[in-house]
Amino acid sequence: MKKHKIGLALALFFIIAAFYATGCKNEAPADYFPIGVGSYWEYMAYTTYPTGIAQISKDIYVVGGQEMVGDQECYRIDYFTLQNGTPSVANYREFLAKTKDGIFCNKRAFPLLQYPAIDWELRNSPGEPRFKTGMKDGDTWKWEGFVTLQPESTPAPASTPGSSATSTTGNQKQTKFIQIKGKFDYEYKGKEQLTILDRKMDCIKIYVHAVSEDKQEYERFIWYAPGIGKVREETTFYKGSDVIKTLLELSSYNITNREMFKKK
Repeated sequence: MKKHKIGLALALFFIIAAFYATGCKNEAPADYFPIGVGSYWEYMAYTTYPTGIAQISKDIYVVGGQEMVGDQECYRIDYFTLQNGTPSVANYREFLAKTKDGIFCNKRAFPLLQYPAIDWELRNSPGEPRFKTGMKDGDTWKWEGFVTLQPESTPAPASTPGSSATSTTGNQKQTKFIQIKGKFDYEYKGKEQLTILDRKMDCIKIYVHAVSEDKQEYERFIWYAPGIGKVREETTFYKGSDVIKTLLELSSYNITNREMFKKK
């Protein structure tokens, strides 16, 4: 009888252990980059310039919709900066694809409000791997491609019928925009706990080093929290001997239409 009871106890133990093991295997991974149409994130931005002057503004990211870029469905992220209650003049957009492998930036767009007829786009092929799933300590990855546009003023020609690559102000100058290439190096830095919005968050940390062909460079640390996304970002910009430091910290957010990484 005693052996029978011991056998029943062991059988029960293995059943419970198998149940919890199965539950762990089926548990969905934490989503550190949730995206849904209508979601938004607001950040307080603190910038320090070489002169010592500090500036405080608010950065707002809004998921404005979805759009096909090539054969991939992407989320359109609109970026705004509020300073003294006034939105930024030049809006910036990114088109992010969310797959089982992570987040990829497939297109950048610059709707330049000072030149309403111009809406410049930079397509990334392959997409820039902004965030990867299943990262382990020490993981690194790279990407190279076009990262921004730079205006170049040139004498306006006598006439430019049908031209969509320039903008003429009066009869004096024509503004031409040049595509600038860049290189990104990423490294996963592990996990770190931060206190954001008055609560502790178990975040993952990513380091980015970027260099563009126009000699601009920056180093950036980004912290992502599960179910929220980016909660903090520290950036040091280098341009010649000038150094500019920027800190972003999440001040409010709303995640709609929550989803995990899609499977292809």
